[in-house]
Amino acid sequence: MLIVSQNKKKIINLNTIQYINIFQNQLWAGNIPNNQLGDFDTVLGTYETEERAKEVLQEIIGEYKQWNKDANNAVTIIPKVYEMPKE
Repeated sequence: MLIVSQNKKKIINLNTIQYINIFQNQLWAGNIPNNQLGDFDTVLGTYETEERAKEVLQEIIGEYKQWNKDANNAVTIIPKVYEMPKE
């Protein structure tokens, strides 16, 4: 799933990041440092309260968990783009 940052300047592939966390009412995405890429942290969005940031995180989880069954009852993952809400 792709996530479009709140400021619409970044697209983050959820499958290539290792975590999303909340720090000072902001949602951050990043990777644990490794020998090839080094540190990577980016702000996905900033919210007025930590509670709102938690709600947005739950929305991302909800979108990621969606799936579809085809005519043969095979489960397929639906490609998705989640756009971070402004507020």
